[in-house]
Amino acid sequence: MRYKSEFLANMSHELRTPLNSLLILAKLLADNAEGNLSPKQVEFAETIHGAGSDLLQLINDILDLSKVEAGKMDVSPTRIALVQLVDYVEATFRPLTAEKGLDFSVRVSPELPATLHTDEQRLLQVLRNLLSNAVKFTDSGAVELVIRPAHADVPHAIREQLLEAGSLRDADADLIAFSVTDTGIGIAASKMRVIFEAFKQADGTTSRKYGGTGLGLSISREIARLLGGEIHAASEPGRGSTFTLYLPLHPSELPPQGYPQLPPGGEASAEGGALDGARQDLVPHETAPLTPGESQTGTAGLFRRRRKTLGAEPAATLPGQQGEAQQDSWAAQEPEPTPARTFHFGGEKVLIVDDDVRNVFALTSVLEQHGLSVLYAENGREGIEVLEQHEDTAVVLMDIMMPEMDGYATTSAIRRMPQFAGLPIIALTAKAMKGDREKAIESGASDYVTKPVDPDHLLSVMEQWMRGK
Repeated sequence: MRYKSEFLANMSHELRTPLNSLLILAKLLADNAEGNLSPKQVEFAETIHGAGSDLLQLINDILDLSKVEAGKMDVSPTRIALVQLVDYVEATFRPLTAEKGLDFSVRVSPELPATLHTDEQRLLQVLRNLLSNAVKFTDSGAVELVIRPAHADVPHAIREQLLEAGSLRDADADLIAFSVTDTGIGIAASKMRVIFEAFKQADGTTSRKYGGTGLGLSISREIARLLGGEIHAASEPGRGSTFTLYLPLHPSELPPQGYPQLPPGGEASAEGGALDGARQDLVPHETAPLTPGESQTGTAGLFRRRRKTLGAEPAATLPGQQGEAQQDSWAAQEPEPTPARTFHFGGEKVLIVDDDVRNVFALTSVLEQHGLSVLYAENGREGIEVLEQHEDTAVVLMDIMMPEMDGYATTSAIRRMPQFAGLPIIALTAKAMKGDREKAIESGASDYVTKPVDPDHLLSVMEQWMRGK
């Protein structure tokens, strides 16, 4: 397992490094700051960026699967506002369903509390996958998310499994159900177990028609178990599917390593109907209709929407980051489009220490466009020399994996120099395994940004440290 983890970490680095420059430069082209590209050329650039983002999502999926298998996926439960989670789902998926001509609704039971205690990002990861699949495999009809208490309708095998794992202390304990229902192609009963296996889909032809790797449901099930819950599937070919994530409403403890597989036939059935009795008491979540500018067409628009659905944009705002003010309001409107973030720099010097000239070129293009002066070193030793010659450097962007002297050693060496004790050093690394961030911070880095770098996120982090975080 150790060799597998090291292999995946190294392959992640080798794949993310060229992706970093590809995504940054494609975004610069798509932004068309100088206005010298035609709409079609901008669309080409957006398509390149979208394809690169899809590749990044595949890398992330493989790493997630590896982390779960190795027991290294972190779960950090916090108190989250249910209304903000719903707002995020609405803002992300309503444009996608509108583009396909599908009805989309989110209904929430008034019996639920205003907040939940769970890992927000992991819960969103599961919901994004279930809703993405529903939209992808539905050509007409509707997609619906129902959030409700779950009592007698919870499959017996699932409740037994949660009790065995320690997620429930009482057989009658309350659960919350997140049910995603669609009117899509459906799944045959004989294929219900297969869809939860890694790299498997219900039909061999599905991967060619609809795309995907078959990793999403496998990862989602493992994450559900880390959260102390389980996913149940009910489907009928030609009529649609319902995937339900069950979580303890008042979790006693999240199992650290998940738990064994359900017995055969225990995790899914071809019989639906569990939702029908509960739906009459649910409250639709009202949102503002789409504005004309929100309906995007063309290949580039498709890629943009797919990126949003897959959650591949690091700078996306997640619920929970907006404060607690909306917790008691169940009539929150869909957020208005956020204007592009502007950054204000005044010619400050930035030292990039990176042995990959492609990354240096891409980063330099972004930084110079925002009024920063860029210095460059291709390894740690040279970076220290450049820094000594330019003591007025405002921030250092430090790659981790470099020959001669890696980023950890270089950062530690810089921190031992009194004149640079307070210099902001931001670690840029394509490694994405557990412990990488902690190791960077321990070596003396001020902050940590994972490649491929989102330019706006990087500029935001730089601005915070340069302005005295």
